[in-house]
Amino acid sequence: MRGMDHVELIARRRPWLGDLPLRAGRTRAQSRATFEVLERIVRAYRQASVAERDRGVVRGGAWHRIRSSHMGELVALLEAGQPEPLGDYLCELPMRQAGHGFFQGKVTSEATTGDPAAERRRLVWIMDSLCGLAEALGVLGVDCPEGQPTIPCPPPSVEELVARIEEATGLSPAVPDICAGLFGLASGAASST
Repeated sequence: MRGMDHVELIARRRPWLGDLPLRAGRTRAQSRATFEVLERIVRAYRQASVAERDRGVVRGGAWHRIRSSHMGELVALLEAGQPEPLGDYLCELPMRQAGHGFFQGKVTSEATTGDPAAERRRLVWIMDSLCGLAEALGVLGVDCPEGQPTIPCPPPSVEELVARIEEATGLSPAVPDICAGLFGLASGAASST
């Protein structure tokens, strides 16, 4: 198994994903934090920084590495205390360094832009995650790794899985258009799942 990437591992578990047609989508910034909210964020950051300084907190080790590699741009905006540039940054958080680790981030955004193979790998990974959720909810059968596949042919589409998940939970797994640039599966009218 050494040397396999995540898509190869997914293909071993769900071989039918390899041929499933998947379309990419990206979210759009449909909302923006108000000036007052952005000011509150800046104030909260400053208060937390003063409290840390007063307690003698040293920002070294792991925090220093995370800040220098991913949070530097956001921290600089917070320290500058200008709400408008902060608002612009947050509207594009999925494409920025500070989005790394929980909201895609700059590295993944750039890797999936203009590279069909990288885009396909990411789509397969997202679809695998969606299948895992559907299995956990009991709306998609789980294949025994030692038996014959039981997934019906043709396998479920993105739209079908989303509908099953919505029916089971009353919630949509689709990502709302809040920030611009979050890469995902295009599903019906939704831009990203």
